[in-house]
Amino acid sequence: MATKGLVIMRTAKTEMQWRSILGKLNKVKDGTARAMPDALMYAFLPIFQDSQMMVPVDTGHLRASGYLRKVPAAGRKQARVEMGYDADYAMVVHEDMSKSHQGTTQAKFLEQPVQKHKGKMQERIAYYLRMAQTGSIHKMPDEVKGRD
Repeated sequence: MATKGLVIMRTAKTEMQWRSILGKLNKVKDGTARAMPDALMYAFLPIFQDSQMMVPVDTGHLRASGYLRKVPAAGRKQARVEMGYDADYAMVVHEDMSKSHQGTTQAKFLEQPVQKHKGKMQERIAYYLRMAQTGSIHKMPDEVKGRD
């Protein structure tokens, strides 16, 4: 009588092959987990750079307070980065659409770059992770600060 469905015969050879495949998959998973904070920094860096070009400058304090940094995992399984401006008045300047600005500076200096780049984020993360698996990409810094 014929058996219906799929039958897999386990032999010593197939067992070794499965262990080899699982070992390789675990290496990829572990490598991806290690590289993810850098992949996020890589993906967010163009947003931060555009933001630095758009942030209004009077004394330079607001632009210098900008940051993009990895957030330590502290027991979480997900990697995170944080981007923003630490100056006390950053939110007011960001939201005040009534002021006129010179050159490339503007209100919404963080929101606008996010909107511009959000469609490319997954692609940038995937690219970095692929390159990290082959060892052909550099490690990202833990933090990028705004310029004076």
